[in-house]
Amino acid sequence: MWKRFREACDKFFTAKREKFSERDNEQLKNLELKEALVKKVEDFTPSGNTEEDLTTLRSFSEEWKAISHVPFKEKQKIWEKFKNTLDAKYDKLKLESSQKHLLKFKNSVDSLSSSEDSGTMLRKEQSIIKDKINKLQQTINQYENNLGFFRNSKNMGGLLAEVESNLARAHEEMDMLKKKLKMFNEVPAKS
Repeated sequence: MWKRFREACDKFFTAKREKFSERDNEQLKNLELKEALVKKVEDFTPSGNTEEDLTTLRSFSEEWKAISHVPFKEKQKIWEKFKNTLDAKYDKLKLESSQKHLLKFKNSVDSLSSSEDSGTMLRKEQSIIKDKINKLQQTINQYENNLGFFRNSKNMGGLLAEVESNLARAHEEMDMLKKKLKMFNEVPAKS
């Protein structure tokens, strides 16, 4: 009986070792693919045609998502290298600052959606943005209150202009945060 038990254990652990060895080899190949993709992004030179360049940068992101898991120890390092390289390419495009910011954020959301723990990470990021929106709404309400007070007071020209400027910036930031929040609804479901 002991002999049969030992044979079964040996068979199980041999199969387990082989399976993990296959997985490790596959992850190393995926790491090489991702490193090659980072190199490809580094070598990319924007053509000057913004739409064409954006399509190319998006294709890099799609290619990244198509490559499966890498060794856990290398995961964060290779991701940061890819993200920083891609962000640098977005920075070279002739886009408005807000447009660049949204494109980079969209790229981050898409990448988060393809990660192992995407649901939790996306909910966390979404929650952070909702909190920022709530706090900003309170700030906007305060500015609008102050405007009512300053408009009815004499000699408040400089302060009034400053509050109006702050209110305009707060509204711009609110629009940006709402656009970011909307991006979470556009994230494709992970298969």
